[in-house]
Amino acid sequence: MPNPRIVMNTHTVKEYRNGVGESEQSLQAHVIEWVELHKFRFPELQLLYAIPNTAKRGKMNGWIMKLTGTRKGVPDLHLPVQSRDKRYIGLWIEMKSKRGVVSPEQRQWHEMLTTAGHKVIIHRSWTDAVNTFIDYLELDTPKL
Repeated sequence: MPNPRIVMNTHTVKEYRNGVGESEQSLQAHVIEWVELHKFRFPELQLLYAIPNTAKRGKMNGWIMKLTGTRKGVPDLHLPVQSRDKRYIGLWIEMKSKRGVVSPEQRQWHEMLTTAGHKVIIHRSWTDAVNTFIDYLELDTPKL
């Protein structure tokens, strides 16, 4: 996991922690790296998975994925675990770069999932996403 206490590339620590210059995929990879390091201490994290909606693919592969259930706008990460306070039945996280825009399809999915009892959150920094897991599951570990 990147050390947020050091300067990454030419960005300041604050800029790095806030996702300046990082792609959505890079931010998501940092979240997954943190989860991999903590999933044995907090077994609920082992249920986290990514939705491969943003990968670039050829027309044939895209057509096959659509036929087999891939849906445009589904959030990037899903944790199918009830929140500790029992307010939500699952957690969905949408990762966005600093300049990333939420599409109309994403807004629609966020609304439908929220109506169905899920917590949906958009994050522009990997540390904020990790802190959401810590809060949602009330994990006994310091926030980043």
